[in-house]
Amino acid sequence: MQLKVKRDQEQKGLILKKTVYSINIRVDYSDEERSIINSKNLGGSILFKHEKNRVTVRTLTEGHHFESPDLAFITEVEEKIRAGCKNLKTHLQVSTAFDGSDQVENI
Repeated sequence: MQLKVKRDQEQKGLILKKTVYSINIRVDYSDEERSIINSKNLGGSILFKHEKNRVTVRTLTEGHHFESPDLAFITEVEEKIRAGCKNLKTHLQVSTAFDGSDQVENI
């Protein structure tokens, strides 16, 4: 899984220029990850939700754009999507362990 993030900022406004921060974020899944996502019907799982914006496992492959004059909000979006992707990666790894085999761990 590769998370691709593009951060940018620009000055907007006719008279009073205001800095607006933006982030474009998307993911590329490996063939194996895509296969597990499809077999477990995880495409609709929500990774991040804010107001009308819903980032799901499926839609993140197409990419999402967020912009705001609030840098803290943009940072929060990135952190939550990144955390959602990490949780998804763990879920995919754990789900393949449920194959009837024995696992032994030294603790």
